[in-house]
Amino acid sequence: MPGYRERLPVLGVPAYARPNGQTGRERQEAAQGVHHPGTGEVQGAVPAAEVQTNLNIVWTLVAAFLVFFMQAGFALVEAGMVRVKNVANVLMKNFMDFVMGTVVFLVIGYSLFMGTDAGGIVGDPTTAFLLLGDAYDVSTMLSWFFMLVFAATAVTIVSGAIAERPKFKTYLLYSAAVTAFIYPIYA
Repeated sequence: MPGYRERLPVLGVPAYARPNGQTGRERQEAAQGVHHPGTGEVQGAVPAAEVQTNLNIVWTLVAAFLVFFMQAGFALVEAGMVRVKNVANVLMKNFMDFVMGTVVFLVIGYSLFMGTDAGGIVGDPTTAFLLLGDAYDVSTMLSWFFMLVFAATAVTIVSGAIAERPKFKTYLLYSAAVTAFIYPIYA
């Protein structure tokens, strides 16, 4: 049985599970990109473009999550503005904004918003339909999610102005129409 120091993880790999017989120091040097003279290369170096791409993805996700949390903020503001008997209705409308918005923005909204140009005003709805085919990659899905949270938040902002007034089914139709057509064309 290895001693205490041998069981300590080195870069997430326990000492007794080292591949290729590498020591902890060799693995650490490789992970840190230590240059070995005479070889002309840096072991374990990550290209700068890959690092920049990953940072862009993380930053876009953080920004999207912040906008997504605005949904909860608007829901709480609206719940505080309405009578007690309508709080559940207002919260359900805010929840359904995002649910309905996700479905219709995936089906038609994103294609109108970011599809190939059709007439200079809107995108061709067949180019990014359901994000299938060439549209199915990480950058497109990230763009879709980022635009989705803005579309759903735009719908939620209006719901605060008309709280307690529309019927639930009517509001769902409004939410779907804004997310599918009005926001993608206007934005």
